[in-house]
Amino acid sequence: MSTRAHRVYAVFDSGIGYIQCMPETPPVALYCEAASAESWAALSAVLNPDRIARLTAAGYKEPGRAPNYSKSYPLTLTDAAIAAEILTLLHDVYNYTGAPKLDVKTE
Repeated sequence: MSTRAHRVYAVFDSGIGYIQCMPETPPVALYCEAASAESWAALSAVLNPDRIARLTAAGYKEPGRAPNYSKSYPLTLTDAAIAAEILTLLHDVYNYTGAPKLDVKTE
């Protein structure tokens, strides 16, 4: 058995933007990043000030050390609550409408 740590993550990719999440310890939380124009220049056409304000209103921090917006969800929240916020942000921030199908990558 390998002693190398296995990284677990999920990426919710709308085609133009994505939110990726992974466990964070300590504290026990789900750390998520939302794509920014710093990480992908094409997003500058999508991420207007109103959409960025929606991310920050949801508790996402501005890019700093990392090139993406970031937030830690406490695991006291239900899976449904976290999923609902992520899907809402994909719609409100990246204009995801359900077509094409959301691409979910996991490891």
